[in-house]
Amino acid sequence: MDNARERRKKSNIKYPDRERILFNNLTEDEKIEIVNHKDLFLQITSTDLPREEWKEISGFGGYKISNLCRIKNKDGRIIKPHLHHSYYYDVCFSINKIKHYRVRSKLLGISFIDNPDNKPEINHKNGIRTDNRISNLEWATEAENILHSFDILKREGRRPIIQMNLGGKLIKNWESLSSINTELGYSCGNIVVAIQLDKISYGFKWKYK
Repeated sequence: MDNARERRKKSNIKYPDRERILFNNLTEDEKIEIVNHKDLFLQITSTDLPREEWKEISGFGGYKISNLCRIKNKDGRIIKPHLHHSYYYDVCFSINKIKHYRVRSKLLGISFIDNPDNKPEINHKNGIRTDNRISNLEWATEAENILHSFDILKREGRRPIIQMNLGGKLIKNWESLSSINTELGYSCGNIVVAIQLDKISYGFKWKYK
């Protein structure tokens, strides 16, 4: 049997550096699952694949998405996957000669994953944006997505940070998020949420320098 590295080469899976590290840190079984799914996802045959289920895509009449993240157009033909420069697979729908671009993982979540709390974003649990297995996706808030990126996946933040009191007075200039975490023990994710959503965290205001 081919190992996961050889199978990944055959499936032409390319990752940015951070996601390559995440993939390499997975178990061999997890790597094989990802590669096996990618083998199926990239097939453009209109014939249903084993255990493949299809659902109508809400708001785009006639288009369907399967639990393998494959998409059929109104004529029943498979739309070839396109990898956006942000490393998300997207798709273009043509409705009344108007093009609509959507991220495939979000469409998959809408069709196959319950969202009782009406959360707005899809999170890739293992941090690999091209891994669109249903088991790797979950609904999340913007804050949860940020926290997951920094605190679970250990994304590094190298931008200088300014710490201020609630009145906006400078407390300290920090070299990076990691320096704040090392010295104060504050969550990198919580700080980034505070910066991006203009919130208070740990009793302070924060912004990028």
